[in-house]
Amino acid sequence: MELIVTFLESYQGLCILFTGIMMIVLRIVSKEKENKSFPGPGYKYGLGPLITYIHYLYNGIPEASSYYLKKYGDTVHVWVCGEPTIVTNNPTVARHIFKNNGINYTSRLGYDTGLKHIGMFENGIIWNNNTKIWKKLRLFFQNALNAKTLNSAIHASVSAAKNMTCKLNELRQRTQDGRVETLNVLRRITLEITNTLMFGVDIENDEKLVEIIVEYFKAWEYFLIRPWYLYYFDSKFKVHTNAVKDLWEACQEIVRQKKTKMKNVVFDDLENPNFLECMIHAMNENEISEDNIIQCVLEMLLAGTDTSSVSMYYTLVALCDDREVEENIVKEIKEILPVSDFDIDRVNLSNLKNLENALKEGMRIKPVGPVVLRKALKDDVINDVPIKAGTNIIISLLDMHKRNDLFTKPTEFNPNRFKQQQLENPDFFYPFGTGPKGCVGQFLAMIEMKVVVSLLLKDFTFTSAVGQLKDVDTRWDIANQPTDASYMFIQPRSYAKLS
Repeated sequence: MELIVTFLESYQGLCILFTGIMMIVLRIVSKEKENKSFPGPGYKYGLGPLITYIHYLYNGIPEASSYYLKKYGDTVHVWVCGEPTIVTNNPTVARHIFKNNGINYTSRLGYDTGLKHIGMFENGIIWNNNTKIWKKLRLFFQNALNAKTLNSAIHASVSAAKNMTCKLNELRQRTQDGRVETLNVLRRITLEITNTLMFGVDIENDEKLVEIIVEYFKAWEYFLIRPWYLYYFDSKFKVHTNAVKDLWEACQEIVRQKKTKMKNVVFDDLENPNFLECMIHAMNENEISEDNIIQCVLEMLLAGTDTSSVSMYYTLVALCDDREVEENIVKEIKEILPVSDFDIDRVNLSNLKNLENALKEGMRIKPVGPVVLRKALKDDVINDVPIKAGTNIIISLLDMHKRNDLFTKPTEFNPNRFKQQQLENPDFFYPFGTGPKGCVGQFLAMIEMKVVVSLLLKDFTFTSAVGQLKDVDTRWDIANQPTDASYMFIQPRSYAKLS
C-alpha cells in the first residue's frame, strides 16, 4: 500500500495513471475507426485519440490545430475530448460551416463539467449549447445593439477616450521611464463604453474589474476541454475557480445596483431602455432568471471590454513599425473628422478607410478569436465527406488568415491589401465569425475601435516598448492575449514628430 501511495504521489506516476485512464475512456467512447475520409493521425487502437487530445490539452486549441494542419493539410481529422473533430483552414469548408449550413453548427465543443465551472453551461450566449435558451438570451443582445445604441456608441467612445487620456500623466508616473501599459488603458476605455451603453451603473474600481476579467479568460481556457479528474492534481484549479467567482460576484454587484435604481422606475416610461434594464424587466415578468442576467452581464463584459481593446493594441503596435501608414491615417483623420470630437457621426467614421483597413489588418494577423469552435447538430456532408452529428469543428482563423494562396506576403502588416484586393466581405476573412453564431456586437466593436484609435492617433504618438508586432508574445487560446506587459511611450502629437 505504501508503495502505491508513493507511486501516485510522484509526477511520473500521475502521468502514467492519467494515460491509462484516458486510453480506457477514449477507447470506449470514440466510435471512429480507421475508415475516416479526411487525413490525420490514425486511430491505432485508441492511441490516436489519446495523443491528439493530450496535444490539445497541453498546447492549447489554436497551436495544436496549427500543428495538425501543417502536418496533414488544410482539413484534418483528429479527436478532442474523445470525440471526432474536423480541423480546417479551408475557406470553402469555413463558408459551409458559417453560412451555407450555419444553423446546423450553433453548438460548440467543450466538457459540460468545465462549462458549469465557468457559468456557461446552458446559460449566456457564448457557449450555451441549449438552443432554446441561447435563442431567448441572444435576443437581448441583438435588441440592445440597435441603431440608437450604435449612434450613442460614438459619443460614449469619445467621452471614454477623453476621460482616459486625461489620466496619462498619472499612468506615466507609475514607471521610471514614463512608459504606459497601453492595453490596460484601452481595456478601461472599452469598459467605460460598455458600462455607459449597456449597464449604466457606478463602477468603483475599473482597474480592478479589468484585472478580474483578464483572469476569467484564463479560467475559461483552463476548464473548457479539461476532464474533471485532472482538477484534483492541479494547484491552478483553485486559482481559476476563484477567478470565476470574482467576476461572477462583480457582475452580481452590477445587477444589484441596477435593480436598486429601477425600484421606482416604470419600465414602459423608459425611452430607450438599455441592455440590463431590459433583462431585469424580463426577470420581473418571470421570463428569465437572475442567474441568466448575471451570466449575460458577465459575457457582455468579456466581449465588450477585452476583444476590441486587444485588437486596438495590436494595431497601434503595428503602426509603430510603419510610420508612413500611420502618417496617412493621421492625415485622413484630420481631413475627415470635425474640429470638435463630440461632433463625430457615423458618416465621418465610414470615410476613415485607411484606419479601417489598418484595424482589419491587425485583426487578420492577430485574430482575437484565433479559432472558431462548433459542433454538428445533425448529420452533414462537407466536400463529399459525411459528417456525423456530434462531430466537433475547429476553424483556424489564425492559419486561414495567413494562407499564401489567399494573402500576398501574409505575415507582413499591409493595410493596403484590403484596398487592393477589395476584401470588404470575402469568404476567407472572418475576424468576427459570421452566420447564426457570429459576433452579435461586431458593428459596435468597429465603431468604438474607429473612434478610440482615431482620437488617440490624432492627439498622441505611440512608440512600442515591446518591439515589433511579430515580437509580441501571444497566448493563443480561446482568446488571443499578449503574455507580457503592453508598454508603449505615449506623447502628445504636438510635441512629437513622426520619424
